[in-house]
Amino acid sequence: VPLLEEGRDDAFLRRVETEKFKNFEAFLTRFIINQDHIQRLEQGGRIWNFPRLRLSVATLNSCEQITHRPNETRGRLSAQQVESFLTHWGKGPDRLNILALHHNPSGVPRQSIEGWGTYINEKKTLSKEQIECILDDAWGFQDRERLQHLVRQCHPQLLLYGHQHASMEHDLWRWNTDGHTPLLGAGSLGVVEKNMPKDFPNACQLIEITVAGKMRVLPLEYDPRARVADKADPGRFIPRGTDRDHPFRTLCLPEG
Repeated sequence: VPLLEEGRDDAFLRRVETEKFKNFEAFLTRFIINQDHIQRLEQGGRIWNFPRLRLSVATLNSCEQITHRPNETRGRLSAQQVESFLTHWGKGPDRLNILALHHNPSGVPRQSIEGWGTYINEKKTLSKEQIECILDDAWGFQDRERLQHLVRQCHPQLLLYGHQHASMEHDLWRWNTDGHTPLLGAGSLGVVEKNMPKDFPNACQLIEITVAGKMRVLPLEYDPRARVADKADPGRFIPRGTDRDHPFRTLCLPEG
C-alpha cells in the first residue's frame, strides 16, 4: 500500500512497464528474429531502419506512463524518451521519415467520445470507475506541445497514429512556411460490428505515394451491404467520396 500511495513511485512504475509490455516484447522477439535494423530507445521507443528502401520509421511509446491509477490513464510522452529519440534519429536528408505512436495527438472528436460513452453505458457491464477510466483514456494525448516541438526539429514526412477508432480528415502540422507533416489515423479494420457504437463503422486510410513525390489519402469505410463480385455475402471497404475529394498533394520530401 505505501508503494501505491507515494505518488509516481519509480519502483512501481518500472514494474508496471515490465508487466504491461511483457507480451508485446515476447511477440516481437518471436516474430522478428533478426533485429539488427531496430534501434531501441528509452522508455520503449524504437527506430526501424530500412536502408535499401531509404526509409526510417520511429515508433514512440505514448503508453509509457499509463497505469490503472487516477490521472494516469491518458497518453503521455516523457522528455526522457523524446531526447533519446532526438539523439538517434535526426532529419535524415536522404530517406523517408515516418513517425508513429498509439494516441491521437490532435485530440479525439467529442462526438466520438460521446458515442463510445453512450454505447458503454447501455451495455451495463462495467462499473462507473471503469467507464470513467475508459472515457478519460479516450480523450487521448497530453503531451501535444512536446510532440509538436519534436516534429519541428525532425521534419518527418508522415505521422501515423492509432487509438481513435473513427475516421476523420487528416491534420497538418507545419515545421515552417515551406514544410509540414500530415497526421493520419489508422481507424479500426476488424472490430466485430456488435462491438462498435452505432454510426461508427470500421474504417482505414489508404496512403498512396508516387515516385514523383506526390501523396494522397483515400478514406475507406466498411459497408456491410456493399456487394462483392464472386462472393456469396455482401460487405467490403469502399472509398468515402470521389477522387476529386482526395487529390494528390506534394509530399515534403528531403533532398535527394
